[in-house]
Amino acid sequence: MLSAHYAVVFLISLRLCLLGCNGDKIRPFLTYYETVSYNRDQLFKDHQRSKRATNQVQSTVQIEIFGYNRNFELMLRRDRSVFTDDFKVMSDDTSIPIDISFVYSGILKDEGESFCHGSVIDGYFHGSIQTRNGTFYIEYEKHDNGTVESYIYHEKDIDYSLMKDVKSFELSLKKYEFLERMKWNSKEESVTRTKRSVDMSRTTCLMQLKADYLFFKRFRNLQEAISQIAGYMRSVNAIYDQVNFNGIKHINFKVKVLNEIMEVYVQCFQN
Repeated sequence: MLSAHYAVVFLISLRLCLLGCNGDKIRPFLTYYETVSYNRDQLFKDHQRSKRATNQVQSTVQIEIFGYNRNFELMLRRDRSVFTDDFKVMSDDTSIPIDISFVYSGILKDEGESFCHGSVIDGYFHGSIQTRNGTFYIEYEKHDNGTVESYIYHEKDIDYSLMKDVKSFELSLKKYEFLERMKWNSKEESVTRTKRSVDMSRTTCLMQLKADYLFFKRFRNLQEAISQIAGYMRSVNAIYDQVNFNGIKHINFKVKVLNEIMEVYVQCFQN
């Protein structure tokens, strides 16, 4: 039994919209980015093989991406650490079957202290790569004409100043820098920490997330919404892992239930 602690959190669609070189209208919050390409068909096959794998070697998925004058060779394995074993998605009081084997984490082949996290959906990778030179983000966008464009950008390429409220800009920037620092510190400490030192019954809080329909509408499908939530939970755990609560350390959170608030319910509530 993990813990008696149980939290309910509401998710709303306040994600920074980085939709699509240099500060164009498609991706207005980026001052610079580079388009990238990789073998999508091979990635799709590797993901399917990983789902059927019975050992860690077979479950490893490799992605090779070139950008920013560097070759990023990601070594990924399926990662459901932020979800409970009985995780479920509820919509209109109905449980929706979901396979979360598309969530991955890992490292760069040539940088052991790096950390990668993201998802593989329909042969496309969407995620982040933490390196000693900062964090890179890899995303993709489907255009109206049916084409798909993958691109990479660095954390320094995000232009927060485009926000109209100066105070909001400064707060967002400080939060981002703090979060990235905590995630990196957590990565370094996790190498030396042993599992025997952590009492999971005291340190794990199970969560029920309630997301409004706009949150789901923001993403292409349920898988991408869950992938985004996995990233959120990774960030939250990176922060709380550093906090000492009267002798209790390494607090972490796991999602047990994701509940979608339907549009019709929101409209009735507003009326």
